[in-house]
Amino acid sequence: MAAENRKKSIMEHLARSSDNLNFQVKRRNEAVTPPAPQSSPPPTVDTENSKKRKIMEHLARSTADSFNFSDDTQQRQQQIRDHLRITESI
Repeated sequence: MAAENRKKSIMEHLARSSDNLNFQVKRRNEAVTPPAPQSSPPPTVDTENSKKRKIMEHLARSTADSFNFSDDTQQRQQQIRDHLRITESI
């Protein structure tokens, strides 16, 4: 009796699902509200002096260990030092 009920249940299921309607994933249609967009900070306008200061600070940080040259790069080392001296005097 139980086997017949099981077989009947399976056959009903196959009859209903043969059109692929039961194979689709059913999802709840919830209204999802997206988060409010964050406002970007207002742009800052740099003055000429602040731009120069930022560049010089960057050079000071990035060239801290860059003057350890071998003998064959003495000319390049002098060019870099001359360039730094000229830009600092501007």
